[in-house]
Amino acid sequence: MYLPAGARLLQFKDGNPTPYKWCDIPKPTNVLFIETAQRYCEVIYGGERWNVDVKDVYPMRAEKNE
Repeated sequence: MYLPAGARLLQFKDGNPTPYKWCDIPKPTNVLFIETAQRYCEVIYGGERWNVDVKDVYPMRAEKNE
């Protein structure tokens, strides 16, 4: 999956709806997708599990060799 610059990553603890940790992506980057749960997708970024709003997640495009 692909995240654009400025996408906000969040971490939640024990079902609490308020994030205890967050970061903003400084530049466009690829992440490993884990699953989607309602409003958020769970991804791996920087070796940690993060939640990101589904509106900020894009599929990677396959490049065509011509």
